[in-house]
Amino acid sequence: MVNELTNPDLEIKINDWVIPNPILVSPGTIGFTNSLIKRALRSGVGGVFTDPISQSKNEEIGNPTTVAITGGFITTRQKNSLEITELKDEIINLNDDLKRVIVSIDSEQKLNQIKKIISSFENLPIGGFNIIFNREKQDKEKHEENIEKKRSLFKELRNITKKTIIVSFQYDEREIKKIGKICEETGINAIVINITPDGMLIDIENRIPILSSKNGKIIGNSVKPIGVNTIYFLYKEVNIPLIVCGGIMTGEDAIEYILAGATGVQIDAGLSNGFSIFVEIENSIFKYLKNHNLNSLTKIIGGAHG
Repeated sequence: MVNELTNPDLEIKINDWVIPNPILVSPGTIGFTNSLIKRALRSGVGGVFTDPISQSKNEEIGNPTTVAITGGFITTRQKNSLEITELKDEIINLNDDLKRVIVSIDSEQKLNQIKKIISSFENLPIGGFNIIFNREKQDKEKHEENIEKKRSLFKELRNITKKTIIVSFQYDEREIKKIGKICEETGINAIVINITPDGMLIDIENRIPILSSKNGKIIGNSVKPIGVNTIYFLYKEVNIPLIVCGGIMTGEDAIEYILAGATGVQIDAGLSNGFSIFVEIENSIFKYLKNHNLNSLTKIIGGAHG
């Protein structure tokens, strides 16, 4: 029987970043304008990860860039990168909402530029920084060299800011445990794992790839079993919070990930259902906790481990 006095608390804390629930907006999902970020935060989102800041220019990619498949989409790896002033001008007037914003930074630039970006936002009351790693570049490097480069960068980052630092990378079975351990050792506060395997579709009549970029990343519910498996086993290996982006379309999907060990869940393809998905997921988590007579989300993080 459910205790009528139970009022579940969905709040999560990552270092000193405290937000009202675990539902997060993935970088590049809703855009970066003041009005869109405010709309997301009023629609049930706990926190917003901004589009990444980068010196690289946005890539021009022809159509089609996204194709629907069973259980999701295949989409091109299109970059939406911002300049420092472009993002700063949009978020500076978010006022108290700024504390729920994480500024994303593309790792594919020189360390001095990353430091410049961090220093530009350091005095704003943002929630912290998200460093995004690109799998395509990693694949071109030697495995051990790539790992050591990350270790060195993480140490540098930890020395230049006291704010929360989150690193975001594409799922790679070869590196996932090692990177997790390095994050923990160097003081990184959380890890985002993007479950976006590569995929391709062929036009059988014209005998060419359908996407203009030939291949792309698979997003949507079809990747969720890979994500749940990844989070479940990584949760036992590291002692820092895990955030996942991969196939979350419903509240049940989010709960499944949280039980596997995720502290936060990023929404990407789920936004194809509109902004209402945020409050729907929030209500589902609240109801689940209420029905199980639990007063806090923290009680179910990693709950599938017994």
